[in-house]
This record gives sequence, structure tokens and C-alpha cells, in this order.
Amino acid sequence: MKDISKIREAVRAEGVDYWLFCNFHHRDRLADRILGLPPSTTNSRFWFYLVPASGDAIRIVNGVEAGVLDLVPGTLHNYASRVSLEKILAEFAGKRVGVAWSETVAAVSVLDFGTARLLEK
Repeated sequence: MKDISKIREAVRAEGVDYWLFCNFHHRDRLADRILGLPPSTTNSRFWFYLVPASGDAIRIVNGVEAGVLDLVPGTLHNYASRVSLEKILAEFAGKRVGVAWSETVAAVSVLDFGTARLLEK
């Protein structure tokens, strides 16, 4: 995927600052499909992709799999530990971040509770 304009339009329509895609072991097949990531892509570490209402998208990947989001545009941030990931994500705390989740259907949610709480601060 090279053009994220449709995602950006949806972000604006939802009235949020960013839309957050995250994935681990290809559990979120819809995110893979929307972003055009092939199932053959190695995904043994969490990756995050934030699409803002305007401006550059942000790719957050583990250094072990630094190329996992090479097919999508955006500024790249690498993390090596949970602490370094939290430091990167803390930049978005307090922003209005949309993400696909469900209180009742665990299969829909791929964002872990700790990361969600970090973004709520």
C-alpha cells in the first residue's frame, strides 16, 4: 500500500487524531488486508501503525523485524524492549486514537490492555 488517503479520510470521519493498527502473529487479518501486508510477512513481534488525520504516518516495529512495515509509508521508529516501546507510544498519550476493539469478542481485539492504558494517560 502506498496511498493511505482513504484511511486518512476515515480517521477524519471518526473525529480522532490517529487510527492505530497493531498486529502480532497476523492475528488481525483485517489490518493486514487493509495495509496490503502479505501473510508471508514475518510477524512474531508486535508492530504498530498510526495513521494521522493529517501528516506522516508512523511505523513502530521491533528491531528484530525492522522491515515488517516496509510496504507502508511513514516515519519509522524501532523499539527493542517494552520500555522503549512505551517511550515511543507515550508520545501519543492523551491524543484521540481510534482502534478496533471489543469488550466482549476477544478475537476482534489485538491491542493488549497495557498498551491501551498507556495511550489513555
